[in-house]
Amino acid sequence: MARRAGHLQFGVIALALGGCPAWAQTTVTFQDGVSPSSGYAGTRDTTLTNGTRAAATSSGVNAAWVDRYFTRTAVLLRFNVSSLFDDLVVQSASLTYTVTDSTLPSFPLYAMSTGWAAKEATWFVRLTGLAWQGDGASAAGPDYATAPLATLTGAANATRTVAFNAAGVAAVQRWVDDPSSNFGLVTFPSDAGNNAFGLQGCDAVDASSRLTLSIVTSDSVNHIFRDGVSPTPGYGGCAVTTLFNGGTQAQNMNGRGLAAGGEEALTGLVQFDLRTIPASATVQSVTLRLHALDLSGVPEARVVLRPWLESSATFLTLDGSAAWGMPGANGEGDVGPVLQSLQVVNVPTAELLLGDAGVAAVQTWVRDPTTNHGFALTLLSESTFSDREDALPASRPALEVTYLVADAGTAAPLRLRVGNSCGEVPSSALLPGLLLAFVIGRRRMDREDRRRG
Repeated sequence: MARRAGHLQFGVIALALGGCPAWAQTTVTFQDGVSPSSGYAGTRDTTLTNGTRAAATSSGVNAAWVDRYFTRTAVLLRFNVSSLFDDLVVQSASLTYTVTDSTLPSFPLYAMSTGWAAKEATWFVRLTGLAWQGDGASAAGPDYATAPLATLTGAANATRTVAFNAAGVAAVQRWVDDPSSNFGLVTFPSDAGNNAFGLQGCDAVDASSRLTLSIVTSDSVNHIFRDGVSPTPGYGGCAVTTLFNGGTQAQNMNGRGLAAGGEEALTGLVQFDLRTIPASATVQSVTLRLHALDLSGVPEARVVLRPWLESSATFLTLDGSAAWGMPGANGEGDVGPVLQSLQVVNVPTAELLLGDAGVAAVQTWVRDPTTNHGFALTLLSESTFSDREDALPASRPALEVTYLVADAGTAAPLRLRVGNSCGEVPSSALLPGLLLAFVIGRRRMDREDRRRG
């Protein structure tokens, strides 16, 4: 990153409002023919047997190392979890399985690093014509990730549930965020002694014995507000302007930047229309992201208390006629107290958790949009940021709001994708006896914006 004395150039500023949220939690289970609906058939499993060039066709899976016959096998498992919205936060995960044979106390479980097909994978190939890096998917790194996610245990004819560790939860989170990264799981026996570990497969006759993945998620929703990008490409609810000391004409910069501080006592104003967030939402956290063109100091952020117009606000007036309480929106009735200064955490990114005061302000805006007048940025030394008309969409100001929506007196809703449709799907069609709602369109996270930004 280019630098000059006393300045940070071409960076990103992130201002985070709010501490650790208290998430509402929902448990989703994936088991063929059972859950999340009787039509679910997203589990795949297979056994790789040493020296075998044909894909396994028998029901059930078996991991074994038998010295006398020098027979070694490995088990591959995968659950399709793409029906989960990618804005969900995975809190925990566990695997439930029924043991058919066990002569070893434990078998480690790993995440696969590459794709495979149950009807094509053999000891030598993962897909027809594509070899494993190591026979039997044994190459640490290319074939499987080296960090164990859980440990399989249990005596024969027993049903066990094992919790995933932190690495396992992180792996499941990646699958939820990006289903294309879900290559499933693998377990190997040790390379010494005669030992075996057999499991009922996804097609076991007794449905209750089939492999089951349980995921506990927080039912939070993230929306990123950025002009021309999200929540939709048509969003244009950001307003940006700079108040110049003594200036009598509006300075919304028109793509040239948002400025704050310096000898001209510049005040930068930025506001986002948040009316697409349901008024009943409970705001959990807020992050303001600004792309720094020239950062020579650490701005202070305040909540603006009076309405202003991007097209006509000046250093003296908030709308071309009504005066600020003090020039530059510096009066007590113009802005609230300093929330906190933006702090550079990792160049070129700066972010700071502001606690309840910042979240409370945004919560008020959500409840009553007429109170939303945005943020004011001030500091001693002048800094410049990209504004909403910047040619690079990813450089435009962005506000990310994480919130929770749950009707009073009901459980937190379970949200799944149903094809490409949007709307509400009766939960009775999926899980009889549970009162659940699927809110598809308005509550999904704009992950594409996060990837761009």
